[in-house]
Amino acid sequence: MVNQSWGRYCGWLELASCLTLGVFFPFDKHQVLAEVTPDTTLGAESSRVTPDAQVRGGLADLIEGGAERGANLFHSFTKNFGFKAPSF
Repeated sequence: MVNQSWGRYCGWLELASCLTLGVFFPFDKHQVLAEVTPDTTLGAESSRVTPDAQVRGGLADLIEGGAERGANLFHSFTKNFGFKAPSF
């Protein structure tokens, strides 16, 4: 009896979640395009951008180069994308 009511509750919760996401995040067909401009202050470690390159069977901006630190790869671009650099 408890398992049935719990399962029914989960079903309603799942339905309510889907409806809520559908209201707040509507599916939109508008596209946003941006130009990727590498930052040249890193010298030899600067990123290189090749526009309209073949990437996995489609056209895309190919980003190569960057600064390697251990197992990490960093790219630097000239515009702020809405986040701030950490201050220590």
